[in-house]
Amino acid sequence: MEKNYKFVIAYDGTRFFGWEHQPDKETIQGKLEAVLERLQGRPVDLIGAGRTDAGVHARAMVASVRLDVRRSPDRRGLRRGGQGLSLALLAGKGDVRHVFL
Repeated sequence: MEKNYKFVIAYDGTRFFGWEHQPDKETIQGKLEAVLERLQGRPVDLIGAGRTDAGVHARAMVASVRLDVRRSPDRRGLRRGGQGLSLALLAGKGDVRHVFL
């Protein structure tokens, strides 16, 4: 069963080439998708509500992704692959988990 997850993301963009995918560049979207794909065991499509340029920081970037609830992200899994990112994962009414990476 899949569920839509909302991410509210704060990050220091100093070492990233912005939000959106770019070939052979490390981006916030690419980094998060790589972590989520490892946890889900399949490709995922993280959709951002906006974009940032290279080197730009964000305090509350919003993105969503559909994930299998049986394999939803947890603190341990996100920590393994998301260095330099800080996330607040909202999984529904009243279910908020803060993840600092």
